[in-house]
Formats: sequence, structure tokens, C-alpha cells
Amino acid sequence: MGHGDNGLTTSALVANEVNGRWTQQVLANSSGDNLVALSCQSTTCTAVGTYDNGSNREALVATEHAGSWTMTSLSTTLSGASDVVPTSVSCTTSGCTMVGYYLDGTTQYSFYGTETNGSWSEQAMTQAPSGSQADQAMGVSCTTSACTAVGTYTTLDQATDATSTHAFWASSAHGWTEEAIANPGQDANASLNAVSCLASNCSAVGEADNGNAIDGQALVASNSTGTWVAHTVTMQSTGMMNTSLNAIDCSGAVCNAAGESNSATAQEAVTANNAGSGWTVSLLPVAAGIVNTDLGGLSCTSSNACVAVGSSFDTSSSQGLESTSVARLTISSMPTSTARVGVRYSSRLTASGGSGTLRYQVVSGHLPRGLVLNATTGWLTGMPNEAGTFAATIAVRCTGAPAQRVTTALRITVAKKSGSR
Repeated sequence: MGHGDNGLTTSALVANEVNGRWTQQVLANSSGDNLVALSCQSTTCTAVGTYDNGSNREALVATEHAGSWTMTSLSTTLSGASDVVPTSVSCTTSGCTMVGYYLDGTTQYSFYGTETNGSWSEQAMTQAPSGSQADQAMGVSCTTSACTAVGTYTTLDQATDATSTHAFWASSAHGWTEEAIANPGQDANASLNAVSCLASNCSAVGEADNGNAIDGQALVASNSTGTWVAHTVTMQSTGMMNTSLNAIDCSGAVCNAAGESNSATAQEAVTANNAGSGWTVSLLPVAAGIVNTDLGGLSCTSSNACVAVGSSFDTSSSQGLESTSVARLTISSMPTSTARVGVRYSSRLTASGGSGTLRYQVVSGHLPRGLVLNATTGWLTGMPNEAGTFAATIAVRCTGAPAQRVTTALRITVAKKSGSR
């Protein structure tokens, strides 16, 4: 979901994928519609965003069932509120919960909204962290027992008039009271944009910096130890700065995230995960001609199968961007390591993962004379005609995106022909 712009106004936009084919649909409601977050439960999807009521923004809800969308404009029940901006929604079998922020005069506050049987009510979050000048909830994740939200709040140094941002969390199990999350030691600013929870274990992502306009890094936080702890993650690619993670989805102990990073000339989409010994953030390959990409939404069906969506710019106009993750390319089995001169040999090297067609190639060393590696199947066949031990390095690559390549060392000992000395 998102919005389309005809040059005069914006309209709510939804997109649906079936068997790899995406279709888009404009939802008519009023002027200035924009959907920003989506959550699906069973056969129903709920999206939230804003519409223009003529003087300010208010919450907009779009609900889909069996392919049919219904738009509902919400009039705020928040006392003194002007602009009401939902930022995230999460649905369970018992209903949906949204979070966001609103203005009361010139001050910004976080709110949450709950839905029961299609009816929504909005409430202000309570007790912002000490010293808060403004706060905004940015992400929410609900389980059957509770909802957890994350966001950011701003503090003001009275002596210098300098402002700093800090991350916070809030939970429905604790009355939606906002609790501060300590910034990483080197960072003056930190904010969290999204959260994903399984039972009581939650992980969140965002960005942090030390006040310099070029040093922003990805921020990750977790309450797996019972206390929320945040730390930054450095980009693997050089020349990138101001990295931000905007979406997260956790499957078991593995979490995947998506966002963007900036170089001196362009903005590029990034992905991140904690599947290894810690979090890593890397650039996402995109098609030629696409520049200024970012990812803002992510959904995973397993730890290594995700779809992310966002936007891109191709020097003339902005376009939707979709990226599908694939399993890591790995060697599944190796050919038999022994053979005999004059005896037919047939054994296979197999790989799994990746996308597109797999290609097998000897990149160094030598196979026994008489044996040939099939480049498309990985079968190693033939009749060896010399004895000895032979070593070769085999590379396997996939032709689809993202490009992956893996190598393995192959060692085959060929025995002399039976009866020979």
C-alpha cells in the first residue's frame, strides 16, 4: 500500500501479487489520501494512513476482504488534537492496533488506536520519558498477549538549546507508558522505526548518529535479556553514510530488516539480518537505470524468504520497488572421492538455494583425465585413464538476482586398474 500522485492530489494505492505478477488499484476516498502501513490476518488485511479533512490530517483505515477494499475515515477522539498521523498497524485474531502521533497545539504526542469488530478508538500514550519535548510512536507489533510499540522522543538542552532524539518503547501490558531506551554510548541521537515481536521477545530497528550529518548508522534494539538494549551496526560497503532501517520481521531467532543508505551521489536500498554471529547490513542489488532506492515495508514467511517493498527513482519519475529474498546458495553434496582407471565413474556435485539456473565450473586445479563436469547439472562423469590424486576447485553460481557464487574443493583419488602393477 501507499499513495499515487496525479500532480494535483494524492490517492490511496494498494497493490497485490499473485504468482509473481503485481497489480495496483487506486482507492477513492477524499483529497490527500496516503496509506503508510499494512497488516494481514487470515483472509483480511488492514491498512492505515491519513486523509485531508480540509484543514488538517486525520486517520484513514482501509480494510480488504476477498479482494474488496473498504475505506473508513476516522474523526479523532483525541482531546485537542489537530494532525493525527498513524504510522504502523498490527493485527491479531482479536483485532488491530495502530500507533502514530498527533499535534496538540504546537506539541507532538504519541497515540495508539484499537479496533474491535470494525470500530476504532484512539487514546494518547501516557507519561512520556522525562524531559521529552515531543514524541512519536513509529512501529507496533502485537501478539496474542500484548502489543509493543517503539518510537522516538526529543529532549532540549536548556543551556545550549540543542535538541537530541532518543528511542522509547511502550506496551499495552504496561498501560502504554513510554519508557526510554538508552542511546548507544557514542550517539547523541537515536530513533526506532519498526518492531517485531514473538511472544514477549521483541526486536526493533532504526537509526542513530552522533550529531554529524554524515555519520548515521543502522540501529538495532532487543529486549531478549529482559531489558531493552540498543546498538549500532556498521555498513559492510564503503562510502555509505546515513543508514536507516525502516522495517523488520522476525521468524524465530532470525530477524530480517530493510531500509536505505546514502553515498555521496545516491540513496540505495539495504537489507539486514542477524542470521550469523550478529547483525549485518548490506546493499541490495537493483536493476540498471534505477537510482535513489529505499525499502519501507517487509514481510517474511520464513527466516530466508522475504518480500520487501519501497520506492525508486529512474531520473524522470518515482516508481514502486519490490525485492524478493532467496535462500543462500550452498553446496548440498559432493561427488564420490574415489575412482579406478578403466572403470566408468558417475557422481554428482549438487547445490541448493539461489535463484535462476545454476552453473558449475572448474576454476582451478585439474580433474582426472577422462572425467568431465557438466556445467548445467553438476554431474561428473567419464572413465578415468590415469591413476593418482587430483584436486580441483569447483565454483557454482546462480543466474538470477541477487547474484550468488560459492566454491568448494574437490579431491579425487584414482586407483590403478585392477591387476596392474
